[in-house]
Amino acid sequence: MSRKDQLVVFLASVVVVAALGAGSLLLSRVNAQREQLELTVNPDVYRNMPPKIAITQTALGGFRVLALDIMWQRLWAHQQAGRFEEADQLSKWITTLQPRYAEVWANRAWNMSYNISVSTHTPQERWMWVQSGIELLRGTDSEAGGIELNPTAIKLYKELAWIFLHKIGQFSDEMHKYYKQELALQWHELLGAPPIGTAQDTLDGFAPIAEAHALAAGAPASGGEQGAMLMRYEAAHLQRYLKARPDVADQVRRIEEMGYDPDEAFLRDLGRVERRRQAIRAGYLPGAQTITTPRRQGLLLEWIDAHRDSEPGRHLLAFIRAKVLATTYRMDPSFMMELMRGEWLIMDADNPLVDEFELVNPEQPIPLPLDWRHPAAHGLYWSALGVRTGQIRRDDNDHYITMLNTDRQVLHALQALTHIGRITFDPITGHYAPMPDIRYIPAYERAMISSTGRIGGALEQSTAPETFRIGHENFLTWSVQTAWFYGAREQAQRWYTRLGRLYSTSQPDRMARYSQPLDSFVMTDFKMDMHGMADARRVIVGLIRQALVEGFANDNAPAASQRLALARRLHTWFQNEKIGERHFMLEEGRMSLHSFADLAAGALQELMIAPLPLALKVRIWENPGADPQLEALKRRIYDTLRPAFAQMGEQIGQPAAVLFPEPTGMAEYRKSVGKKSPPKVDSGNSAPPARVESE
Repeated sequence: MSRKDQLVVFLASVVVVAALGAGSLLLSRVNAQREQLELTVNPDVYRNMPPKIAITQTALGGFRVLALDIMWQRLWAHQQAGRFEEADQLSKWITTLQPRYAEVWANRAWNMSYNISVSTHTPQERWMWVQSGIELLRGTDSEAGGIELNPTAIKLYKELAWIFLHKIGQFSDEMHKYYKQELALQWHELLGAPPIGTAQDTLDGFAPIAEAHALAAGAPASGGEQGAMLMRYEAAHLQRYLKARPDVADQVRRIEEMGYDPDEAFLRDLGRVERRRQAIRAGYLPGAQTITTPRRQGLLLEWIDAHRDSEPGRHLLAFIRAKVLATTYRMDPSFMMELMRGEWLIMDADNPLVDEFELVNPEQPIPLPLDWRHPAAHGLYWSALGVRTGQIRRDDNDHYITMLNTDRQVLHALQALTHIGRITFDPITGHYAPMPDIRYIPAYERAMISSTGRIGGALEQSTAPETFRIGHENFLTWSVQTAWFYGAREQAQRWYTRLGRLYSTSQPDRMARYSQPLDSFVMTDFKMDMHGMADARRVIVGLIRQALVEGFANDNAPAASQRLALARRLHTWFQNEKIGERHFMLEEGRMSLHSFADLAAGALQELMIAPLPLALKVRIWENPGADPQLEALKRRIYDTLRPAFAQMGEQIGQPAAVLFPEPTGMAEYRKSVGKKSPPKVDSGNSAPPARVESE
């Protein structure tokens, strides 16, 4: 070998050694990034892997990486070309080959719920794809979802919460009405309507489900390390529950004799049969219509009458509901209960923001009357669970940015629950009407302050605290207006005083704005800020409520007429002037209000089931002056509210017919709307209910 060749070999060896040395220095950083992206292979990856995924990965061996590279390239090509169904099939293969990479799960769920859904044409098709995106992340009784396979990937919790909050809860999709109704019906059959009464009554109604879950799991009724006890119920869970509740064994035997297992099918048929019976009593379904076989239908009705309200029957239903929540919907009833009790919002009294924001009893939980038929309740569950999970993760900047965005969705959910958190839903007609619920306002403030403290100091040069403060000022303004329009003047004044104390010095114009008398502030601001239908609805419905409570309940017909007239004028103004500016939205039916009569009937219905004194409800219903406006509203809601009236009567031992007599002209009204079940309609955002009485 010549000296030249020797020199080349020597230099090449030096380069190789240098490259290896540099590579070794970078190895730790590369491995850290691989671990952060959850691309590393470790024993835990395959520990709970579904068999079909493990088999596929093992079969491909070393070709797995090459196959993934090709699939990713084709996936983006399909996405760019708008071939979303082909892209979904590819992403399905990628999640099988790369199940621990959260990004592909998020991408595929978004593709299903947003891209593929809008490429279909019928409401049923769209809802199927939206649900598919939800189930992909959440999982089902037979398939592990993205969150189950990536339990520390906060991004997936955020994406799932967003589908509930935005795709279903908002109105950007013209089919949002159908989504809201289907979700409400789904959960109405599963859990039923929340009990009539206070927030504590709602908690008491859900508590047996959380208790049943704890007994079946053999664990305390509280979240585990990740904030949730994920499990799929098996025969052992039922046996453990029966050991704690031996009186349920006979009820299990009874439903098995009907041909049912203690599972979701039983709950669904039970809800449908009972709904059919109520519809027949109200005169809306032909008596011959059946939902299951006539024999099984009869057996279910017998079970409802004889056993549903017995203690063993209630325990059986609690177990089945806990089982379905955990197994099919992959939700932890214990964490659901924790959210409803408000324990996750308890604050340290030493937090400096407690005094600044004038929080009262920050160490006390704030009960949340969550109605699980509402999309924002699910948005809150998954975003709060994501925050809980994220708190045990590493402290890198990217992680905290994801945490910040997930925290924001907690606030979005609580805002939505405050704005439209109380719903009246009629499972017979499909009528869905959202109303504001000011009981969530303290919870929003707690969550805002918790987020500020948790995230503000973690991000370099973060603007999050200032962003949250701006949001808090806007929210307090909304709260003052809503409380005033809903007749809660004392609360409105208290929040208005706080608004001025906290924010009047932030800008020069704030001093003049927040120094007005309360009444002037409300009326000036609402006309300036009433841009969307949610704002319009809360103001109009608030005035209607004032007419009902301050007018009809006090036999003050002039006051009632005055407020109704103002509400009607505002309704006309919004429909003609505000909606006229966005006529294309009106044509799609997405930003138009219900008719005034529909809003008024919804307000009356909400008052009748709200946690208000029974005497007040009776006074409103009595209507001594027989005002024709109120009588017309009563006719429209009477059949829907008959079960609620019966429940209220039972509580005090009085017949419902005495407390809430049938309105005049009911026979003629029923005849005018016919005996067919009306088609399902939208939430309180646009199309009116089918059961409409001319004004």
